[in-house]
Amino acid sequence: MFKVVRTALTLSIGLGIVVLPILSIAQSNSSTGAVFIMTNNADKNEVIAFERAADGSLGESHSYDTEGRGSGGTSDPL
Repeated sequence: MFKVVRTALTLSIGLGIVVLPILSIAQSNSSTGAVFIMTNNADKNEVIAFERAADGSLGESHSYDTEGRGSGGTSDPL
């Protein structure tokens, strides 16, 4: 049992050493984060993601369907 745990731990650490630098390189150099908003539309609720630049300006947006409905602004969702 100890040998199996030790092998799994060694593989996990090895993969982390290889994969983490690759993931950090894959991030866009032009954006430093993102801003997310929700439409709260009663018919089709969506989350909108904006790329945020280093100076705080917002760039291109992408919308993601939540497959649900918002309140339509008639009540406070929180």
